[in-house]
Amino acid sequence: MKKAVSLLLTMTMVLSLAACGKSEETKKPKKPKRTTTTEATETEKPTEQPSDTTETTEEPTSATSDTTAPSQGVTHDLTAYEAEVGRYYCVYGAIDPTDDNQYGTTLDRVEVSCDVVDVMLDYDNPEPILKQIDEETFTELFNAATVFNQEAAEFAAAEKSGRELSVYYKTRSVDIYRADSKIFSYVVEEYEAKPGTNNEPVYTMKNFDSATCAPITFEDVITDPDALIAYVQENLSNAFVLDDTINAIKDKSLVFGILYDGIYLYNIHTKIPAIGNENMLNMSLFTATPECYSLMLDAHQNLEWDLDGDGNNDSLFVQLPHDDSILITINAEEYEFGPEVLPEVGGYYFNSYYASYVFFTHEGCYLLVQMSTGEDDYSVYAIFELKDGKAEFKDFEYGWLADAHDPNNIEVGNFYSGLGFINARARCSIKDGKFVPYSALGYVYTMPYQAKTDIKGKKFDHTTMDIGDDVVIKAGSKVTISYYSGETKQVVLRVLDPADLNQYDVLVETDGERLIDGKNVDDVLEGILWAG
Repeated sequence: MKKAVSLLLTMTMVLSLAACGKSEETKKPKKPKRTTTTEATETEKPTEQPSDTTETTEEPTSATSDTTAPSQGVTHDLTAYEAEVGRYYCVYGAIDPTDDNQYGTTLDRVEVSCDVVDVMLDYDNPEPILKQIDEETFTELFNAATVFNQEAAEFAAAEKSGRELSVYYKTRSVDIYRADSKIFSYVVEEYEAKPGTNNEPVYTMKNFDSATCAPITFEDVITDPDALIAYVQENLSNAFVLDDTINAIKDKSLVFGILYDGIYLYNIHTKIPAIGNENMLNMSLFTATPECYSLMLDAHQNLEWDLDGDGNNDSLFVQLPHDDSILITINAEEYEFGPEVLPEVGGYYFNSYYASYVFFTHEGCYLLVQMSTGEDDYSVYAIFELKDGKAEFKDFEYGWLADAHDPNNIEVGNFYSGLGFINARARCSIKDGKFVPYSALGYVYTMPYQAKTDIKGKKFDHTTMDIGDDVVIKAGSKVTISYYSGETKQVVLRVLDPADLNQYDVLVETDGERLIDGKNVDDVLEGILWAG
């Protein structure tokens, strides 16, 4: 994918300051509490329950009327911005010289990850909102690099002197919900952990009018807070989450993203649709879309929308009636898909963390159903084409969606069992109902490892994907996995150093199972309990 010119220029400066390489992270862990602060243009997010207790819905119900509802006036007159989440990951680690029992476990480390909204910016005529986000990107990356420089230098000094090491962790995560000529909407999560502190994550809402850069406030979106409270009381079953959400509505600190057809409550991973809730939401913010866009199904696995462009709303409802089947209902017509297309994995169930989506693309309309599996608790998805009021099965894969707001640029995660366990992410488009990656190499996030032996490979340039001369990673070097190809089974190891000028990438051959450079991975890398 093309990257914003401004972002490339920014990273040229940032990389001269700190050891930062673009990589991708696995599923973000939930934090048990939230800290709220207030800025002039931002609203912070309330307390959140851990993910294993955030049951947000009662038994799902379906809208299965025999006739389609009148249209809500869906238009496609907006311009979609080329925007994605760019993650820049800086890490250095070592085995604590004062801990004799640490071998075989993870290394102590300094870890700084920074998500930014990466936009394609036209410098001849930059739109104000894109310029504003670009400036935020520069600031955040510069700050992340500065923090890493300081913490890595202190860590390296302790390592060199033989003093006890400690872990420092700082992360900034971003989720985008809309990026178009009407609204730019995303949420930022920030967290820092270091010895002697007990910080809590902070969540910030970033909803802007794209034309004016003016912040879109709680009052701009929620026209009747009491009606919203009544809605969550009816639909949320967890008492702690319910009380927390109600309090956030009352004090107007509710953190939400703005979708094309509703709002997404970040603290409980729940969409509230605009259609059917016109009494409590400002409807002028919804139903206008670009030609290609994504819609999230709600917590009941329902979607009401004009799916075929005929001017009438259609009702879509997804169920898992049995352990091994998916039932899709479109305007009361049922389409069930069972073991003939879905592999037996011990049963499927919906997980509120993984939403299902409908993608409207230039080549067609697709439904992606995300599920978890009862046997191994993996995330899996099935893709169906929606055409002429019917559903047709297209594909089934292990994996999950990390970023799905743009159907031409979806970030898909895949699982690989090689080298222990690897989660790799890739940017993809949809072709004939399947995800097609833009690169054969998927981004990987790992903690640092230490080479037990020399590792042979070839020098690798991650910006051009060029493969260079033979090189040997010396035993004792600190490395992390930065890329992996599920097709070629090749892995890219980034050789780490507190000074970024001494870092480089090496392409290494593996068998996709347990061998790296022809040797068992446990004999090659210290601390590799998992990867990705």
